[in-house]
Amino acid sequence: MKKLLAMLLILAITISAVAIAEYPLSENEQKYVGAWNMYIDNGAGTVYVFITTFMDNGQVIQRSMIFKNGAQTSDNKATGSWSGFTEDSIIFTLAGTGMTATIKDDGFLYMYFFEDMKLCGIFASCPNMREKLGW
Repeated sequence: MKKLLAMLLILAITISAVAIAEYPLSENEQKYVGAWNMYIDNGAGTVYVFITTFMDNGQVIQRSMIFKNGAQTSDNKATGSWSGFTEDSIIFTLAGTGMTATIKDDGFLYMYFFEDMKLCGIFASCPNMREKLGW
């Protein structure tokens, strides 16, 4: 069953990647484009920072960092592809792991593992600062 789900996810992303090359992003997909962050302070000296960026060309990049007592102890980067899935969700891969996400009414992006739909993060949208910088 897991192999079937993985194959369906890969097929959906591949078909979507071809469509992205030829067609503009849907209204739903445009809501996801940009950077999303998740900051967690565990209260015991460890801070987790995750930044996930959905590019308008169908690529997704995630950077995750861990800081312990002010020193960086981990810095990882994962990449993959993304596209629309339903009217209000997207599917994507990060480092070969199938995932899905949706923006709920509270404005946060909820990210789930595709295989078992377990929540793996809640992200806030990062504003585009281009206009503030005068670009």
